[in-house]
Amino acid sequence: MGNYRININAIMSKQIKNILLVFLLFIGVSETFAQNGVDSQGKKHGPWKVTIQGVKAFEGNFNHGLKEGSFKTYYPGSGKLQNSNNFKSDKMNGIQKAFAENGNLLWESTYANGVKIGKEIKYHINGKKKAELNYNNSGELIGNAVVYDEQGNKLDQQITVGSSNKTISKK
Repeated sequence: MGNYRININAIMSKQIKNILLVFLLFIGVSETFAQNGVDSQGKKHGPWKVTIQGVKAFEGNFNHGLKEGSFKTYYPGSGKLQNSNNFKSDKMNGIQKAFAENGNLLWESTYANGVKIGKEIKYHINGKKKAELNYNNSGELIGNAVVYDEQGNKLDQQITVGSSNKTISKK
């Protein structure tokens, strides 16, 4: 009979690695199902996170198929925050924000029950203010709209009266 050397440490190490790999795979799959759940009718329900090619695409909560609470979308490829929205029964509600891929805020507005209300501020990609707009509780553009150039200098002021879309420009 020949002499055979058996390295018990190498065998045990390989078995432990395999067990650990199976365990981690099981935890990862369980977490995905726990996050991206559906109700008995097959509608999205609970927290959802979606990644595409390992990059976060969106995350948010659903209540029986309807968006509920915080919802964020991310730029493809970089995974940087693109939009931060709030929903109540699938309608935008509260402060909504959009960001450039460089991280600068592009706009910020407020919604109530899916209708844009109050002041909306838009920004140039360089972060300087671009425009200030005002909306009434019906979502109609009203009052003064102030516009700025890319350096933040005030350019024009417009007065828009309700839904008549009557605009008067002043310099």
